Amino acid sequence: MPVFFLCCLSGQETAGAAEFSSVRIGYDGIGKVGRWLPIRVEVSGCDAGAAVQLRAQFPDPRGDRCIEVVDQQQASEGNTILSGFVKIGRLEGQGTVTVVAADNPDQILCRSPILFEEHAGQTIDADASIQTRLYLSRLGVRFLMTAGPVTGFDDLVTNAAFYSANPSKPMLRGLKLPSAAEMPEDIRGYDGIDTVLLVSEFGLSERQVSALQSWVHSGGTLFISGGASVKELLNSGLGKWLAPHFEIAAEPIGIRNLSTLQGFVDGATRLGTLFDNIPMMHLQSRQTSIVVDSLNGPILGTQSIGGGIVTVLALDINEKPLDRWTSLPQFLEVFLLGQKLTRQTAQATRTSRISHSGVSDTATQLMASIDATPEQGNWSTWVVMAFIVLWLMMIGPVDYFLVSHIFKRPHLTWLTFPVMILGGAAVVGAFVGSAGNVQLNQVHILDVMNDSDAHVAVTRSWMSLSTPDTQRADLSAQPASELAKDIQTESDQKTTARLSWLGRPEDVYGGMYRIGGIGLGMQSYVENSDQNGALSGMPLLTGGSRAFTTEWQAVSPKPLSETKLSVSGYGLLNGSFVHSLPAPIHDWIVVHGNRVYRHTNNDSLKPGQVWEAGSPDIYASDLKGFLNGARIVQTDGGKRLVNRGSTQEIIPYDASSDHVDYITTMSSLYDASGGAAYVGLSRTMLARLELSDTIHLNHAVLIGRMDLPATTLLVNGVAAEPTRSQTVVRLFLNVDRRPAKGLALSAEELEKLKEERLDDSGNE
Repeated sequence: MPVFFLCCLSGQETAGAAEFSSVRIGYDGIGKVGRWLPIRVEVSGCDAGAAVQLRAQFPDPRGDRCIEVVDQQQASEGNTILSGFVKIGRLEGQGTVTVVAADNPDQILCRSPILFEEHAGQTIDADASIQTRLYLSRLGVRFLMTAGPVTGFDDLVTNAAFYSANPSKPMLRGLKLPSAAEMPEDIRGYDGIDTVLLVSEFGLSERQVSALQSWVHSGGTLFISGGASVKELLNSGLGKWLAPHFEIAAEPIGIRNLSTLQGFVDGATRLGTLFDNIPMMHLQSRQTSIVVDSLNGPILGTQSIGGGIVTVLALDINEKPLDRWTSLPQFLEVFLLGQKLTRQTAQATRTSRISHSGVSDTATQLMASIDATPEQGNWSTWVVMAFIVLWLMMIGPVDYFLVSHIFKRPHLTWLTFPVMILGGAAVVGAFVGSAGNVQLNQVHILDVMNDSDAHVAVTRSWMSLSTPDTQRADLSAQPASELAKDIQTESDQKTTARLSWLGRPEDVYGGMYRIGGIGLGMQSYVENSDQNGALSGMPLLTGGSRAFTTEWQAVSPKPLSETKLSVSGYGLLNGSFVHSLPAPIHDWIVVHGNRVYRHTNNDSLKPGQVWEAGSPDIYASDLKGFLNGARIVQTDGGKRLVNRGSTQEIIPYDASSDHVDYITTMSSLYDASGGAAYVGLSRTMLARLELSDTIHLNHAVLIGRMDLPATTLLVNGVAAEPTRSQTVVRLFLNVDRRPAKGLALSAEELEKLKEERLDDSGNE
């Protein structure tokens, strides 16, 4: 570590009259590498009325210094508060938090160093107002956020740490906010959060609810617990969003028998009941998948909303009798994590393994498939080595032979040697310059969903850029014009795409887990938060590539899909749907439950074309068998007929494949395919693409390909033409979970059937 940085750790650096009163970054000093982290500072001593700017400088995955322009405010007479978000591309290293004059960034008002390293159970000094350390976890660590008091939460986190074999890779890290007022108001505040649990804390502002909704739409998992507090929930913005989905009654109902909830946890102690009724929320929606039921109604129910999952516990964890239940921590384990924590479950969650291909995560495989390798980079190592040997021969033996035996004037080597050097460099430069072209490879995932009356589009893009010459470029992103004009936002505000760097979850060059070196040759560039992450002065090197990611959401005033699907008594889809996207969907599949639906001729699905489940061209098959490439083969057991039969063969997952649709489909249905046991790779970065639970709830999902880019990358203000671009479309189709009309008997039919049975018994 550089000596000058160690000297800085003794205190903040001040380059002016201003000084920091408070510096806070991360969630109580912890966060995830490669994810947005909240940052908040208070600075005093600034000239009142002067515009000041908060900047945070941290390394990106390649080791270059990314200077994030976080916030800009007018200084007040007292403390000036600046806040926003920053992203760090390495597990270990050093950074700085700086306040500068907005009109002259070279004028530093105050500066404070930040030392960050991998989190292995350390904690920051909560009493220190100036935070100087930050602890980062890998992407595979699950982060659980709560607000306000939650009974059993501390025991849950303690149990997770106890059963985790590696302190730096626990099964769960808990982030406990003081109250709901501290919840993020920007979706970036949820970037590193996997699960949110709210217990009786429902007083979220409109901006907080909007951020939470956007996070759920993009794949977040939300848990709600409340009993007698149902009125507070329904009067809040959160309740106005969730109540139509779960059809939550205005008044709680009473329940006495909680034996089914006790049985939800294997080996649980007795859940004491009271003689008085326990207040419970009344979940009336038939679309809710009931996890724990009772004679009074569902105790625990779940629904898919967009790409995420929302689960409601109709009882209050902080009230009797749950707050006194000795098995409450184990209940929270099953409730939030899906299983009780043991040494075996901890071992099963460790999905990263050594791979002969150098790929340990599906995100790495996806990024490798779009890597914009320059054309001159296609030279093999042997060609380069042969060229070096040839050049050495030219400036050595050949030059000696020319000046000694042909010209017979050895002193001419002072002329021939530099001529050969310059001539060879010119030839190579001309060859490389003529072969190189700008390359931009992109992959987009467009999620289309309906949330009550809202029609939402969530777009995520990954891209790789290379240029034939070394330069510093200004980069920005925007929704593709053809798609944006079809998906118009309801508000007057223009839909924008946020651009940022992208790193691989690996410990290789350009990976976020690689330990940093001495930092020689690092370059700097600026990322502007107020311009949706526009990158200024991004260094682009000849022979290399840079990876970026963007995300944007839009709410369309018109439906992007119309669905009339239901489930038969045998679990098969009935009904139809139609989409109104601006282009046909190719190579599509529809998945729901344990089945996948395909077209016999693999026809494209055009806008306005009706998809009918009962069509003779649509056939269903086993989903896991489809994902695993399972097939039945005949076995020859010898001459005896009894030994002959058949067996099932499974095609192993191809970790070297560069087919985008193959990688994204497996990432979307990772658990349905068998998880790490089949894929052999983790999917930590792409975890929010997971749909294996969604398709078992109140949604079917169409996954296909559309020949229309979703995001445009601008290089120096000019839209770059993509070399390769592929858009994966995922339509979230609402499925009516109620019995199909043709299968359910009416009251008259039931009465008639009862009379017929009475007549039959009388005749006997």
